Order: sequence, then structure tokens, then C-alpha cells
Amino acid sequence: MKINKVELTIDGHRYHCSYMGDIDLLKQIDFALLCSSKCPGNIIIKTQELAFQWREKGLVVAGGFHSPVEKEVLNVLIKGNQPIVICPARSLQKMRIPKLWRFGINENRMLIITSIHGSNKRPTIELCNQRNEFLLKLSEKAYIPYVDPSGKIVELYNELKEKDQLISF
Repeated sequence: MKINKVELTIDGHRYHCSYMGDIDLLKQIDFALLCSSKCPGNIIIKTQELAFQWREKGLVVAGGFHSPVEKEVLNVLIKGNQPIVICPARSLQKMRIPKLWRFGINENRMLIITSIHGSNKRPTIELCNQRNEFLLKLSEKAYIPYVDPSGKIVELYNELKEKDQLISF
């Protein structure tokens, strides 16, 4: 698949991005999804049930889809017709694109976009933090079903809460 380049300026920050898919989907994002990797099972189930509702309503969710909860949500959303925006915490160079993702890209209902460059093939804590900040610049609101008190998104959660950018379902 062809990797395209675009420069985005969001809130005065410049991002040199690589992407695959329909770049216009950025204008349609309803919210970003973030969740701590360590998450209780009941939260995973509740969030998966919400994902079915989001799919039915055609909501456009953006996320890294890296944590177990986020992966479950993606598994639900990808079977729908609504657009999806995926922000991996790595470069797109040499990234293996799953068949369902390629199908979504070819249907112009999926965008894979990253501001991370170089030979980064695996997400690191630093790259995940960088991705999360970029993801939240792309979306005005975020849904965070669970924050592990000792996790890496506590600070991000508090910042979003202070700015009134959190949504609930």
C-alpha cells in the first residue's frame, strides 16, 4: 500500500505525518479512545458493548488500538461501515497492514496516520506517549474507560479532565 505524506498544523504544532487511506477522515473524528493496558475484565466487556453502539450510530473513533480494551473495540468497529482512524505508535515503514485494514482503506473508510518516523517498528513507552499526544490533538474529545492509578495515562487523563475534554457514555 502507498504511504503518503502530509504536514498538519494543529494548535500551533506542526506534525510531519505519514498516512494510508482517506486523509479527509480526520475531519470526521467524533472522539479519541484511550485506555490503560491493565484493565479489569468488567470494563473490557462494558467498553466492547459500547463499541457495538458506536458502530450502530456510525461514530468515528480514533485510537492507537494497542491496549487490550482498544483492540476489542477495533475488532467490533472494523466489522461496521463507519470510518475508523488508527494512530500507531510507530512508523508506517515496513508495517504489516492486516487484510481487514487494507479492505477498510480501499473502501475509503479507514485512515492509518502517524507522526512517528524512522525505523521504529515496535511501540515503546515514549512512542506511545508521543502517539497519545498526537491523537488527542486530532480529536477535541476523548473517552477513557479506565485509568490504572499507576499507569502511564494518569497525567493525560487529569489534563483532559481539567480541560473538560473527557466524554462519558
